[in-house]
Amino acid sequence: MTPPAKKTSQTRSKKQRLLLEQLVKGMLNRGKHVSEIKKAAVLKYCLSPRSVERYISRARQDMVEQSQTPDEEVHFVAYDFYRSIISDTNSTQHERLNARKRIDKLLGLEVSARSHQKAFDSDVTPQQIQNVADLEREQSNRQSHIESSDDSI
Repeated sequence: MTPPAKKTSQTRSKKQRLLLEQLVKGMLNRGKHVSEIKKAAVLKYCLSPRSVERYISRARQDMVEQSQTPDEEVHFVAYDFYRSIISDTNSTQHERLNARKRIDKLLGLEVSARSHQKAFDSDVTPQQIQNVADLEREQSNRQSHIESSDDSI
């Protein structure tokens, strides 16, 4: 029985690397998902998905450096965007939940899977959790009402 053929890494020309970087940046700018970028690069350039991830990381770093926007401002803009999703009455519950998760991540409030159990072992009752959710929904509705009345002025 012969051993499986070992994959060897291919060296790409500078032109190929530049084209791949441009493809990745362009797809990121158009809001494509990482999975879509990986599929396109794997098909077009015969790369491993892990190699494409490195190109995506580099492209994101380049984009941040080129924007010359301070990190605080980037975080503020992201926070404002996610708050707008939460306060948008047309957004779905799923979109609002994802926006809330992203805000938590921005603010460093992520809870790991192991911490989840500890969080639910506290003295917080389901009714208290519901009250907080109702309060947030009420504030969101009030904010959207204020914004809509400002638009009519």
